[in-house]
Amino acid sequence: MVGLIKFNHMEINMTFYSTHPSINIDVKIPGDWDNISYHHDVCPSFKVKDLQIFVMDDQTRDEEEFDHKYTIMSEENYGDDKPPFLATNSWDEVLTFVSLYKSLNKEKDNADK
Repeated sequence: MVGLIKFNHMEINMTFYSTHPSINIDVKIPGDWDNISYHHDVCPSFKVKDLQIFVMDDQTRDEEEFDHKYTIMSEENYGDDKPPFLATNSWDEVLTFVSLYKSLNKEKDNADK
């Protein structure tokens, strides 16, 4: 569900996910990312290749006492204590990391052919 909110004369698009209706995602999730959110997780998550990307809002980050809004990890490491590939408050860093990761995997896939 996408909602349009007016705040201080600015329009902000926010997306709400049924698994996490109280979290207001204020970034645009790329269309090629699959929603793999699980309702027992703190926030929604998305899959790109073999990456799992967790996305939360400022309020959830603060309430849960996390340092970062966005976390990228290997999907196969979900539930493990392994450190994430990236933990950041910058959405641009997330998009850059995923773009580079996809490019590197594409090159690797082409080299394997």
